[in-house]
Amino acid sequence: MVCWPQGLRYFAQGETIHTENSYKYPLSDFLSMLACAGFAEPRVWTDEQQWFAVIHAHA
Repeated sequence: MVCWPQGLRYFAQGETIHTENSYKYPLSDFLSMLACAGFAEPRVWTDEQQWFAVIHAHA
């Protein structure tokens, strides 16, 4: 059972709950998406292989 503001939601035994979607983009694609959305000059920190990034962006 989960309590939501709209009420309670009961789950059957064995029922699955989808909790996450994970999307991975090349850094250049993600920076293009930020630019298209109006975010200017993001700061980017990556590991050497660019497998992981921390991006600070503001509109």
